[in-house]
Amino acid sequence: MNRDDEFLEKIGALGIDVRKILREQRELLRVQLEMEMRMHAFEARQMDMLLKQDELMRMMQVMDGRLLLREEKPKEWLDNYEVKELLQVCDNTLRRRRKDGTFEAKKIGKKWFYLRSSLQ
Repeated sequence: MNRDDEFLEKIGALGIDVRKILREQRELLRVQLEMEMRMHAFEARQMDMLLKQDELMRMMQVMDGRLLLREEKPKEWLDNYEVKELLQVCDNTLRRRRKDGTFEAKKIGKKWFYLRSSLQ
């Protein structure tokens, strides 16, 4: 009998089943490995989701920028029709206010344009 056999015999005499302990230890190592693999897969999915979230944020910023570009700034100069619609006045009122200097206006060709800031 060699030393290992003697050792196992002594432990067996104490009521300790070494083979059972080794099987349980192997099972625990297997479970630990499986948990580590699942954790790695979870971290990979989490990283993928973070990358997708970043991409979504960039797309939203681009879309927001496009919307801002689409928003038209109010025109500085308005034609007769636009001023009449805006102020609900007739041609005679526009002509009168243009002549008395209430509205700043310029004639380009045959058309009158009014400075928006002077319409208030």
